[in-house]
Amino acid sequence: MHSPHCLTGRSSRRARRGMITLEWIILVTVIIIGTIGAVAIVRNALLEEYVEILDTICQMSICES
Repeated sequence: MHSPHCLTGRSSRRARRGMITLEWIILVTVIIIGTIGAVAIVRNALLEEYVEILDTICQMSICES
């Protein structure tokens, strides 16, 4: 038969394994949310730059004609 110590060892390993899994889930979630936010910020910055470039080109075209 198994001793009580052996059963608590298995339970302890499962609990640790569960905590490590939870930590990984939280870590991956934070990384994904951060990546999505960073992509949105870069997209907005690029759009602003493109608008400025287009405005400059349009102003140059108006002045030349």
